[in-house]
Amino acid sequence: MTTPTNPPLSAMIHEALADVHRRSGRGRFLRTLLAGDLPVAAFQEFVTQRYFIFRAFEETADQVRTDPIAAPFLFPELERLAPIRRDLAHYHGPDWAERVAPYEATEQHCAWIRKLAADWPGGYVAQHHVRYVGDLAGGQVFRNKMAEHQGLVGPGIEFYDFPEIADAEGFRRHYISMLDAAPWEVGEQRRIAAETAHAFEQTIALFDALGERTLGGA
Repeated sequence: MTTPTNPPLSAMIHEALADVHRRSGRGRFLRTLLAGDLPVAAFQEFVTQRYFIFRAFEETADQVRTDPIAAPFLFPELERLAPIRRDLAHYHGPDWAERVAPYEATEQHCAWIRKLAADWPGGYVAQHHVRYVGDLAGGQVFRNKMAEHQGLVGPGIEFYDFPEIADAEGFRRHYISMLDAAPWEVGEQRRIAAETAHAFEQTIALFDALGERTLGGA
């Protein structure tokens, strides 16, 4: 009798994300963006809220680098703070830092990222995977929609540029292979997969807040 083998972590993540990924596309903000109808002013708010998320990740990264399993996932070529700060200067002017503020949903997400960095490196990697690899891959759809329908290119959307990554799909596959090869025990893998779904839920909460703030009533 053969002993059943556990699925790779990437398969666990795919299963964990299936339902929440479907639901993420139903919100008004995301539907409007994907339809090509999102105003640049609304996208500006999206970028502004993303800044706080990236800042939470990158200001706490050194805490995670002390963990030998999690540290290799913190690729410097994925870091977004420098380009997104340029985007915010484009939108808000040189005093942009005094003119932006996080939504409640954003503050809660940032606090959670900081907690994970301090307490659970595997959970931080789960969140990092959803945010950074998501922007490298699926996020390019957002970029293309804003370019095609709103003429937004260059300043204001530079945080979607990854100049140090020549092959985005190849990089994504490498990142996924690292997830599968990482020596987390099965119980930890399941927790990490569940945390990726939690990261998506937090993203949905932000999209809902963005819809209410930028698109008005239904």
